[in-house]
Amino acid sequence: MSQQQLSSEKAAAQRGTRFSSADFDRATLRQLYRKLLLPRLIEEKMLLLLRQGRLSKWFSGIGQEAIASGCALAHGDALLKLIAY
Repeated sequence: MSQQQLSSEKAAAQRGTRFSSADFDRATLRQLYRKLLLPRLIEEKMLLLLRQGRLSKWFSGIGQEAIASGCALAHGDALLKLIAY
């Protein structure tokens, strides 16, 4: 875990909260947003294909991308690759 993430966790613990965007720099927030966006875009594309009849089955996970992205932020990118796909 990076030094910034450790200091963010300490600040959050002192406030009694788990997350505040003020605890992260813009680059980290942008990275987290991209990790949230990619699975959502894939979901939307797959649902479009399903509705067009070009895909026979798809079990949607819309709304679950935050779980994978949050875990990846806390534990590194390797975890995102492991649990998301």
